Amino acid sequence: MLPEEKVMAFKTEKITGCLLLLDNLRKLTVIAPTINPYIEEIEEMGLQILPEIGTHIDSLILNIKSLKTELCELKKNIKATMQIHDSIKYKEEYDKLIEQEKELVESIARRERFKIIFRTCKERIQKYFIAT
Repeated sequence: MLPEEKVMAFKTEKITGCLLLLDNLRKLTVIAPTINPYIEEIEEMGLQILPEIGTHIDSLILNIKSLKTELCELKKNIKATMQIHDSIKYKEEYDKLIEQEKELVESIARRERFKIIFRTCKERIQKYFIAT
């Protein structure tokens, strides 16, 4: 996973969490009206991050699709290599292909998890603004 995706996921989760706390924070405005600008700033962050989340989801979808295509091709190579397993050279090649397959599967799974995080946060942010 790229560092920028990790940063974006972190940022998205924190802003989403802040938005979920705003209802309780609003109750405190009776006692401390000076917090209103902070509430507005958090809401603005939520609105600003929505398009970014959408962009990251779209990027992840394309990336996952590409990785799945690559995995499919790799599996074809593995199958072809398995049929020519009569020498040590092919055994080494086969082992490398299996390792690549494992890495691709893990990479796809990581990206799928990030996609779920982004979608969940996007839905929560949208629900917040619909409710307010």
